[in-house]
Amino acid sequence: MKPKKILVIKNDHIGDMILTTGVFRELKKEYPKAKITVVASNANKIMVENNPYVDEVIVSDHGKKFLNNWKKYPELKKKIKDEKFDIAIDLRGDFLNIFFLMYLTGIKKRIGFYKSNWSKMLLNFGKKRDIEKHEIKNMFDIVNEGLGIKRKNIKPEIFVSEKDKKELADYIEKNKLDKFVCVCPDASHPLRLLPLEEFDKIIKYIKENYPQYKILVIGVSDRVDKLVQDNPGTISLKFANLKMLYLLFQKSAVVFSLDTGTTPLSWAGNSNLINILLKFSVSYREHLKPLGKNAIVVWEKDEPLKAEDIIKELPRFLQK
Repeated sequence: MKPKKILVIKNDHIGDMILTTGVFRELKKEYPKAKITVVASNANKIMVENNPYVDEVIVSDHGKKFLNNWKKYPELKKKIKDEKFDIAIDLRGDFLNIFFLMYLTGIKKRIGFYKSNWSKMLLNFGKKRDIEKHEIKNMFDIVNEGLGIKRKNIKPEIFVSEKDKKELADYIEKNKLDKFVCVCPDASHPLRLLPLEEFDKIIKYIKENYPQYKILVIGVSDRVDKLVQDNPGTISLKFANLKMLYLLFQKSAVVFSLDTGTTPLSWAGNSNLINILLKFSVSYREHLKPLGKNAIVVWEKDEPLKAEDIIKELPRFLQK
């Protein structure tokens, strides 16, 4: 019997949700009459807004944030239990999700990644995540095998609104953007950060050798402020609407991004991308590498990564 209601849990980071969007589409195509509900985090819920393959979004953070908001759990539990989901799929691989959102809510068919035997015991079908395999392929493997289906289109898909498009048009007009590049110097972990002086060298090189390109510095931290301050004429874009940013990247000559959410945000739209990976991220570069046809990866090897290693890739994307 085909399921009538499916719960998919991916309540973590922005990039992780972007990678999951193809799963929603393929589930809806496999089960067109089923209601697809997604559990998203406060951070990544924007990436499922306007998604025609998602019927409802429930917001619940993971880990410590979930535990810190334990007073809200009875209401959350009741909401999920009352829906009477036929299937729940945890694509984060989180014991708290499996126990509180799938097991205690009485969902009979539970599919998900597991890290411990405790999680494995609570699943009807579970797998360990293979970091040698791309994360999208991991997710499609567990969905296909757990449900006995054969969906093959793994491409992520981001949906934007007319408001997002207008915001982009207004931004381009306001800043008189024609040819431009996007520099994204932020990352969530300090070991993923390319030293600021290397980004500074990249910006100065572009200004000197490709003066027809405007430079946008994008992020949320004071690293953005420092680069803009040291490079007059560059444009700061902080705390941007992510859907607008997705559209902006598609018009950019190239996007420079570290191991963070701006990387999948870029390659999911087939934007030109230089993905910069330091040693901390290199060990799992196959797991999260850009799959976009216009993306390249520059990674740190034996010596620390330098601006020169990245600059030499610019002729692929910029014209003098």
